[in-house]
Amino acid sequence: LAHLALQPGEELGEAIDFTARPVWVDEYLHGYRDPDPTNGEETAPDNIWAYFARTPLLPMAIQGGILVMVAIAALNRRFGPVQIPPVPPENNSQAYIEALAAVLSKAEQHRFALDLLTPEATRQLQESLGFGPTPMTPEELQAAWVAQGKPPQALQALLNLKPNPRPTEADLIATLQAWQKVLDSPEPNP
Repeated sequence: LAHLALQPGEELGEAIDFTARPVWVDEYLHGYRDPDPTNGEETAPDNIWAYFARTPLLPMAIQGGILVMVAIAALNRRFGPVQIPPVPPENNSQAYIEALAAVLSKAEQHRFALDLLTPEATRQLQESLGFGPTPMTPEELQAAWVAQGKPPQALQALLNLKPNPRPTEADLIATLQAWQKVLDSPEPNP
């Protein structure tokens, strides 16, 4: 090894005897690459698919598609069973009443409407006077009305209503308003 030591004034190349042993250097480890056999000339792709195959766009598109499918699957995940918002129940009686009123109004059957509504108004008046649902005669109802201290004129006109064979809509409205006024009349002060 003493012969490898540099003496003053010697160059490195003169001090090492390269013929004694071969020295191997890994050029690829230090970034050496063989020259391209095409001498730097690139050939144009034959079609668009060949172009995409040579560029990183195809792998990126595949990865993007997979990412979109995973995102769709992840974001549409439900935590438990599907909850349907409750539907408010329909008031079938109210719907039926409104439909019947529309049909009767269109057919101008005001007599039929009066014949249906008068007994119901009488029953409501009876219950508001404190009597049960058993039907009372008009005279008994009139007497109970007067006994409550209320004026007999309003009720007498409704109870003694003469049957008109063809009442008009105005007659129907006036009769219904009179019944409403009787049913809403305040209690007398004792």
